[in-house]
Amino acid sequence: MNRFTPITPRLLAAGLGLSLAALTTAPARAQDDGNPDRKWGLILGGRVESEPTFEGSDENEIEALPTIILTYGRLQLGPDLIAVNLLTTDSYYGTIDLSYDGARDADDLVGFADIDDGLILGAELGYRSGDARVFLLLDRYFDGAEGTTASLGFEYEWDVSRRFSWSAGASITYADNNYMTGYFGVTPAQSASSGRAIHDASSGFQRVDINLTARYALTQNWFVYGELGLGQLLGDAADSPIVQDKTQSTFAFFFGYRF
Repeated sequence: MNRFTPITPRLLAAGLGLSLAALTTAPARAQDDGNPDRKWGLILGGRVESEPTFEGSDENEIEALPTIILTYGRLQLGPDLIAVNLLTTDSYYGTIDLSYDGARDADDLVGFADIDDGLILGAELGYRSGDARVFLLLDRYFDGAEGTTASLGFEYEWDVSRRFSWSAGASITYADNNYMTGYFGVTPAQSASSGRAIHDASSGFQRVDINLTARYALTQNWFVYGELGLGQLLGDAADSPIVQDKTQSTFAFFFGYRF
């Protein structure tokens, strides 16, 4: 799977990590406080995810995975992510993270070579005001397509009760030439081997996404988390001959135990 969808290691970790401090002990506004005084936290559980087999595919694949999230001070490990909270104020926050993802299997797209998994260095800077936040996400892909993406987004969270909260968000993503060429371009050689038209994919706005999340505390320790996402490819990405469906859907469900 790829890091293109709303269900990314960073966002899934944020959604689940939220449950370390929220829903079970206090109103969910504890979400992003990054409080270094909370020395450690641990979540064990499992998740089911549904994502497109590649960016632009008209088929989704489903995975069931065990999940471990460990936090210690400003450090968070998992799922598929190492993140450090570098900045926390009443209004601003900033993190950096490292993950390993971004592959595209040649079996899913005949006539094209594999795009290998690689390291992804990410950063997030956000501003909070009450229950709303705006954020900027940057991702630099190493190996694979070796490109860079930037996403600007907005999210609002509703605390329905001490046990239940849900949120809605939207974002728009800009991708550089390397990313667009790697994932959406079709070279003459690829055209000859796949039968698809040559396509020059240049840098530009690549997709918009909306997502809904919900979290519910079953007990003091047990909780469930769900996320639905819908994305729309834009520009040269949407026009690429490899794209089978410009609209991409995702789903994730997680149940876990908080220590």
